[in-house]
Amino acid sequence: QFDNIYHTGNFIKSLQGVVRVVGRLPDDLSSVSPAVVNVPYEATPNFIEEDIRPALKRSAVVILGNFFVSRNKMKEEPLPELEALRCLVMYKALQFQPSVARLGDHIISRLREAGGSAGRHFVCIDLSTDGTIPKNCSSSREASELPKSRKCVDITVIGTLLVNFGFEDDTAIYLTQSRHDPNLEPLTNIFKNVHTK
Repeated sequence: QFDNIYHTGNFIKSLQGVVRVVGRLPDDLSSVSPAVVNVPYEATPNFIEEDIRPALKRSAVVILGNFFVSRNKMKEEPLPELEALRCLVMYKALQFQPSVARLGDHIISRLREAGGSAGRHFVCIDLSTDGTIPKNCSSSREASELPKSRKCVDITVIGTLLVNFGFEDDTAIYLTQSRHDPNLEPLTNIFKNVHTK
């Protein structure tokens, strides 16, 4: 449920005068079978016109699901007013419930504990989205055979980048990788405090 995670009152108040938001469906709509539309990340105005508006005409209630598409797959330039609304939602309207915020603070404290003498700094790297070890790049030979449009970033580059940013070798680095494997050695040779799931 949305209100289990986010502060509903703040969400409604922040969008007042911009988007009409209600806390619950009116009674006359509560029994209507909703239409479901999966909305891509950074949906374009054309998507809204071609996919969402027809769904609204078919059903008085529409559930908007979402799935995430890489930013470089978005072909249209975002409209300034949509960008402004997106920023308003991301940076002001969406506010965690106090219990969730406390849990987040606790987790961050635990992550910092492994930071050693590195000023309690830590770095989190999602290997599935940051392009460091894509599924189809398990070896340098395979990587070289991929089309130029699909680039595999050697994880050594990530390590070198962190060093150039001034991170010390005992900085805690958390990876989404489920276990250590040879692909990680270029990073673990530079940093001695690397953790996997």
